[in-house]
Amino acid sequence: MRVLGTLLFASILLAGCGGPPAAPASGVDRSGMNPQIRPGDDFFAYANGKWLAETEIPADRSTWGSFPILQEQTLLQLRDIAAAGAQESTPRDSAHARIGAFYSAFMNEKVVAERGLSPLAEELSAIAALTDHQAIAAYFGHASVLGVDSPLELSVNQDDRDATHYILYLDQGGLGLPDRDYYFDTSEHGQALLAKYRDFLSKLLILAGEPAPEATVARVIALESRLARHHWSRVDNRDAEKTYNRRTGEQLEQLLASYNLDGFLRAQGIET
Repeated sequence: MRVLGTLLFASILLAGCGGPPAAPASGVDRSGMNPQIRPGDDFFAYANGKWLAETEIPADRSTWGSFPILQEQTLLQLRDIAAAGAQESTPRDSAHARIGAFYSAFMNEKVVAERGLSPLAEELSAIAALTDHQAIAAYFGHASVLGVDSPLELSVNQDDRDATHYILYLDQGGLGLPDRDYYFDTSEHGQALLAKYRDFLSKLLILAGEPAPEATVARVIALESRLARHHWSRVDNRDAEKTYNRRTGEQLEQLLASYNLDGFLRAQGIET
């Protein structure tokens, strides 16, 4: 402790003898700004103009920016950590090694191809056994636990009006494309995207051994389009007032009287 105190005292003395402290660097990244535009005329273009002009959105993304870039970098770092866990030099009894083993199993495409749909046999049988809306709603809850999207999505987050509390949120879902507008865009670009989605679904069904993939794809697109017609647009979903509709459990049951809400929630471990 005496050595630490001496070092701290010496550091203070040195800082005091070095003249006025240097001004901290600005936290604002100016490299993407366009100073040729007056901020009072178009602040967005002023703050982002150079970055927008020089940046190309990757072909596999619908949006791009600082947060997606950070996420991409983080995923690459996590991949490297997981891959390192699979190395022989990693102690076998460590958590890092277990992560590596899990990652290696996921990346072993040969074994995945050999096993085919067999790991999903139980789930596919459960789906085939569904006979009514009540059972389907309960299965949606079970599927949500597995990370499968459903028309009604549930999450837990901070209350938008009271950050000291966490509440359940119910939201729209069930679409394979990013949002409703993708299904009704009649432009050449929109139709090209929808065609690529059809091709993607067809390839999935062929790999799954579906005997009539094209007919099944048509039914999937038709069902998703019907769901999409009842979805709010992106503009509506950004409306903080419109999207905040807090309800009690009883009020929610009345609102969704024809939906097996109890079964949907219980399948996710939520008692009503």
